[in-house]
Amino acid sequence: MAAQKPLKVVVTTRLYPPEVGAAAFRLKALVDGLVGQGAEVEVITTRPPKGTGPFKPAYALRRWPVLRDAGGNVRGYVQYLSFDIPAFFRLLAAKADIVVSEPPPTTGVVVALSSLLRRRPFVYYAADVWTEALSAMAVPGAVKRAMGALEGFVLRRAVEVIAVSEPVAEQVAKFKVPAERITVVGNGVDTTVFNPSGPSASAEKPYFVYTGTMSEWQGADIFIHALPLVRERFPDAEIRFFGQGADEEHLRVIAGELARATSTSVAWCRRRRPPNGSAAQPQRW
Repeated sequence: MAAQKPLKVVVTTRLYPPEVGAAAFRLKALVDGLVGQGAEVEVITTRPPKGTGPFKPAYALRRWPVLRDAGGNVRGYVQYLSFDIPAFFRLLAAKADIVVSEPPPTTGVVVALSSLLRRRPFVYYAADVWTEALSAMAVPGAVKRAMGALEGFVLRRAVEVIAVSEPVAEQVAKFKVPAERITVVGNGVDTTVFNPSGPSASAEKPYFVYTGTMSEWQGADIFIHALPLVRERFPDAEIRFFGQGADEEHLRVIAGELARATSTSVAWCRRRRPPNGSAAQPQRW
């Protein structure tokens, strides 16, 4: 009896290690799991920014140049399309039994269309629902409707939608995706990377940390507004923001006004990409 051929999976994502980010960690964990189950995996992704460390996995990793913003991130529709358009043609040429797509929905559309042409299924990894995010932002109604149409097309075409939480799954279901095609996997952490061992920095004052993207719909300003209440009991407390995003300047304005009114301390940190690939250190500014 002939041995069964391994499942061929192509993962399409704009972020992948050695870049640091939730999407990169999430997709790597998925790929590691697939490889561990005997699948033959190929990752279609972007060329990492200069200064990132080496990353040479055992599976196929196909990288492509991409436009990045001033912070070195693939964020914004022009940047997304600089990845999505080449990815469409690369997917047409790729051999796969199934394709996995990471947001944004523009990438999902590329995967859906190429999968339709190649007559193969695809899975959509819903880390969030972009249409829901736009509802919390001041954007024209036409933009929201267009995004809803694109996202709905992708979600309904997918043979499976992986949701990172129950609330995300509920939002996916609003696009008339059958419950049996939605799987909630939850969020996790790679304990080989994030663990208590290793050097730690000392601090003179207690502080809270906000890490990740700062966008309008995430509402990070609530932490700045709450800090004066915390300082009623802990006068030395600070909050430190690590990351960047479209709402960064707005948060800076709020922090500045609050600092002048209450002497509250808010520290802003951005992770520098070291030239030699060593561990990044936060830069305070």
